[in-house]
Amino acid sequence: MSSDKLSPREILQAASPRVRTTVNEILEIEHEYHSYRNLSSAGSVEKEIAQRIKQLIEREVKK
Repeated sequence: MSSDKLSPREILQAASPRVRTTVNEILEIEHEYHSYRNLSSAGSVEKEIAQRIKQLIEREVKK
């Protein structure tokens, strides 16, 4: 099966445990901000989300 026919769930299941953990952590960060209905009007919230995800990825790259 070609990768363009896989669902996001199937792709994640095929990933390594380390990648799955990192993606799930990113999704948890994103989920924390669901209460903000309009991120563009929330000021620095978008920057905060991006910074936290960037720090997470940098931490994983250093491992």
